[in-house]
Amino acid sequence: MRSLICLLGTTIIFGILFGCDSNGGTDLKDEQIIERSSMIQLLADIEITEAALKVRQLKLKRDSFNLIKKMSLDSLYIYYNTTPQLFKENLKYYQRDMEDYQKMIDEKIELLSRKKDSISIEPSLLDTTKIDSTDNLKLADTLVKVSDKK
Repeated sequence: MRSLICLLGTTIIFGILFGCDSNGGTDLKDEQIIERSSMIQLLADIEITEAALKVRQLKLKRDSFNLIKKMSLDSLYIYYNTTPQLFKENLKYYQRDMEDYQKMIDEKIELLSRKKDSISIEPSLLDTTKIDSTDNLKLADTLVKVSDKK
């Protein structure tokens, strides 16, 4: 429940930061518009990246943290073949229809929940003594044995 509240809070922050546009529209060309499904995936990946960075935030100096954050987000933009400015413009574009944008956010939350559920494994069930870093097959065997224990 707490993670859903955090997701909702981040969504509101995105809306406040990128949703206020004085002219009410964007000048995006068709080829600049990020496909809806890719935009949802990008929003989810940004959420995951920011969550991972928050875990490390206290252990790093501010300059190092900001550099790592910028590099992490830049790598996402490259992967999705966009730029930070184009992402912001697309966010404004999708926020023009707030009802549809809310559906996109709901889909993002559902996607994040599915990702979380797919990696949820109790660490106590993992027998790390059988994992050899040079042999990835042993890791797969261990995970299969763990799933058989349930």
